[in-house]
Amino acid sequence: MGEYFTQKEYMSPPRLRGYCFSSETIQAACRQKKLLSITIETNSQCNLHCSYCEGTAKNAKSYEADLSDITKVISEARALGAEAVVVGGAGEPTLYKEFIRLIEIICGYGLIPVVFTNAITLTPHMCSFLKEHNVSVMTKLDSLRPATQDHLSGVNGAYVAIQAGLHNLFNAGYTEPSDPLLLSLGISIVANLLNVEEIEELWHFCRRHNIFPNVKALKNFGSTFYTEQNHYLSPERISDLKLKLLAIDREFYNFDWIPYTPLPGCSCLQYLYSLYITMHGEVRPCRMTKFDKHPFFSV
Repeated sequence: MGEYFTQKEYMSPPRLRGYCFSSETIQAACRQKKLLSITIETNSQCNLHCSYCEGTAKNAKSYEADLSDITKVISEARALGAEAVVVGGAGEPTLYKEFIRLIEIICGYGLIPVVFTNAITLTPHMCSFLKEHNVSVMTKLDSLRPATQDHLSGVNGAYVAIQAGLHNLFNAGYTEPSDPLLLSLGISIVANLLNVEEIEELWHFCRRHNIFPNVKALKNFGSTFYTEQNHYLSPERISDLKLKLLAIDREFYNFDWIPYTPLPGCSCLQYLYSLYITMHGEVRPCRMTKFDKHPFFSV
């Protein structure tokens, strides 16, 4: 622990606008008993077949939430103090038939839209629309090697399609934030034994391009492939990875953060200020905290 405290002056790392909030903002929200954000599921359709995905796209019939129901939820969240709406969680949200209208509705309430997408549908026109509506975007990129990305995505050609979407976001100005510590583009990376040796390179890629790195360790959601192949990182490997990423941030980017939270470079406190609403109206503190699945809460 003695090595963790140094005399060097560091900065807090950049946050993704609408997705992460400062500790001061979170503390104020808790005192005022208000929301800061909600996450909503819109549809179960997806154009990828990621083996590690727990989304309903893998194991359920095609389903879309009613836009009027979503609008009602957004209105109620706004009344409770919410500042952002995260769209994503089940399928690929840009495939939702009312996606464009939904973004317009979120903006109409004065809220920040945050879209989780695999980037495959992000044409130049779509990226311009998202940029014009101040949408924060979190894309997928698990590997800089085409074969590995295609394998993890379950679709041949996924790497090329994802890179094309990222290129369109770059051209739309998503890597040129007005505030270098408040970003509009993030990349979600699922760390596992197939890509763990690339994580440091991906981290540098994000930092150099003003991208928020959202690194999550592979979780066991019942995938037969990953269970049999044992592609999970051990707790010791995860801890070691976080310390390596912290060392990179300190040495190259002058950032400092506590390496003992679920998300490297960003504390995971959503349960204090956010709610996750599924397509079927189930409500959770966050996606991973499935109180609605506990027998005590079943109706």
